[in-house]
Amino acid sequence: MSTYFEKNRKFYAGVVVMVFVISMSVCPQYASAFNKEAIEQMKIKLNYKNPGAESVEVKNEACPAEKKEVSSHNSKKRTARKESKKSSGKKAVSEVKTQTSISPVEIKPLETVSAVKAEILAPAAPAVLPVAAGTQTAVIPVKLSESLDLVNSINFALENNRNLKSAEKGIKLADIKIREAKAKYDPQLSYQGILTRMDQATVMELGPMSVTMADKIMQDHQIKYSQALYTSKRVEYGSLMAEKYKESAIFAVDSARVNLVYMVKKGFYDLLLAREFVKVTQESVELIATHVQTVKNRYNAGTASKFDLLRVEVQEANTKPNLIKSVHGLAIAKNAFNNILARPIFEDVEIAGELKKSHLPLIELESALTTAIGTRDDIKSAKAALEAADTNMKLARAGNKPTVALSGTYDQAKGKSHPVEKFNETWNMNLIAQVPIFDGRETKHAIENAVTTYDQKKLDFEQLIENVKLDVKIAHQELTQADELITASEKNVEQAKEALAIAQVSYDNGLNTNLEIMDAQLALTQAKTNYYQSLHDYAVAFAKLERSMGIARIAE
Repeated sequence: MSTYFEKNRKFYAGVVVMVFVISMSVCPQYASAFNKEAIEQMKIKLNYKNPGAESVEVKNEACPAEKKEVSSHNSKKRTARKESKKSSGKKAVSEVKTQTSISPVEIKPLETVSAVKAEILAPAAPAVLPVAAGTQTAVIPVKLSESLDLVNSINFALENNRNLKSAEKGIKLADIKIREAKAKYDPQLSYQGILTRMDQATVMELGPMSVTMADKIMQDHQIKYSQALYTSKRVEYGSLMAEKYKESAIFAVDSARVNLVYMVKKGFYDLLLAREFVKVTQESVELIATHVQTVKNRYNAGTASKFDLLRVEVQEANTKPNLIKSVHGLAIAKNAFNNILARPIFEDVEIAGELKKSHLPLIELESALTTAIGTRDDIKSAKAALEAADTNMKLARAGNKPTVALSGTYDQAKGKSHPVEKFNETWNMNLIAQVPIFDGRETKHAIENAVTTYDQKKLDFEQLIENVKLDVKIAHQELTQADELITASEKNVEQAKEALAIAQVSYDNGLNTNLEIMDAQLALTQAKTNYYQSLHDYAVAFAKLERSMGIARIAE
C-alpha cells in the first residue's frame, strides 16, 4: 500500500490542490450568502431592522460549473425555504410591533383633524418589559382607569398618603417616651448568678481533723431590688416634657392633614388645567386644519397665492408641538396626582370635575389673619415644642439636686462557707441618699444647652407667626388677582370668538387677508388659555388661603 501511494503521490497532490482551489472559489460564496441571510433574519427577530423595509434577498451566486449541476428541483426547494423564512421574519416583526408599550403621538404636517384626534386619543397598548433574547415577553397588565372627584381624592389620600402615616408614627413614639419617663419611679428587679470553680477546695486542718471551708465549685445567686423615692422632680419634668412633645406631634399630624388636603386640591386642579389645555390645543389644530383646507381649495382654484398656502401650512405645523406638549403635560399631571394619593404612579386615572369659580365669598384679610393665628396647627405644635423646651430647662437645673432611693439584695450562696454542701441565705435593705457635690460641670453645661435650645425655639416660633401672616397675605393677594383675571379673560374669550367669526366671514367674501384669520385664531386660543389658567389660579389660591388659615375643607 505504501508503495502504491509512493508511486501515485504526484496524482494525489494534484487532487488536493484542485479541491483547495475549488473550495476557495465556491465555498466562500455559499458561506457568505448563508451568513448574510442568517444575519438578516436575526435582525428582523431582534427588531434591529426596520419592520417596514422589505427583507433583503440574498443572491447565492455560484460559479458557472456549479450552476449547471443545480437542478430545478433543488432551486424550487431553496425558493420555498426563502419564502418560509421571509414569512416567519414578517410574523416576528408583527409580533414585536403589536407589543409596543406606548402609542406614539404622531402628527403629520398635512394630517386631517380627525386623524390627529384618533392618534392622540388612541388607548395605549399594554406595556412591555424588555427581556433577553430567547425568553418569553412579559406583558404588564394595564388596569382600567378610575374616575375620582375631588372629595373622593381627598379621602383616598387621607387614608393612604405615606407622609401622613409617617407623621402619625410620631404620636406613637411620643406615647412610648411618656411611658418611659413615668417608669423611672417603678421598682426594678434584677437577678445575678455566679458559678466559680477553684483549682482545689479550701481545707482547714485542726489537728487530726480537717474542715472544708470552701468547695472547689461555688454558686452565688442574688436578686437585687431598687426603686427611686425622690428625684428632685426629675421624673416629673421628664414626663411633662414627653407629654408636651406628644401634644406637638398631634398638632403636627393635624397640620400634615391640612397640607395634604391642599396638595390634593392643587394636584386635582393641575390635572383639570392640563386636560383643558389639551382641549384648547385640539380646537386650535382643528381651526387651522380647516383653514388650511380652505386655502388649498382656493389655491387649486387660482384665487390664493402659493405664499398664502405656505403661510397657513407653517402655522399648522407650529400649532402641533403645543398639542404634543399638552398631551404629555396631562400624562405628567396624572403621575404627580397618583403620587400624592399614594396610588401606583404610572396607573391611569380619570377625574370628574371642571374648572370653575368657587361660590364661596372672598374672605377679608383681617379675618383671615385672625383665624390663621388661632387655628393653624403648626403654630400650636411649635408652641407645645416651646413649652417642652421650657420644661427641659427645669429638668437640667435639677441635675445637681439630691436624690433618695431604696435598694435591697437577697443572696443565696453554696460552697463559699461551711457547710459547703448547703445554701447560705442572706438579705439586706438600704436607704440611699445621694447629694451631688461636683459633677465636672456636667449640670452647668446641660443647663446652658437647654437655655440655648429654648431661645432658639422661641425665635423659630416668632418667625413662624410672621411666616403665617405672610402666607395669608400672599394667598389673599393671589386670590384677588385671580378673581380679577377671570372677569377680564372671560370677556376676552367672547370677544375673540366674535372677532374670529367676523374675520372668517370677511375672508370668505374676499374683504381681508389670510393673515387676519390666523391672527384671530391665535387670539382665540390665547384667550381660552388665559381663561382656564385664571380659573385654575383662583381655585389654587382659594385652597392656599384655606391652608394658610389652617382650614382643611373637604367638601366642594
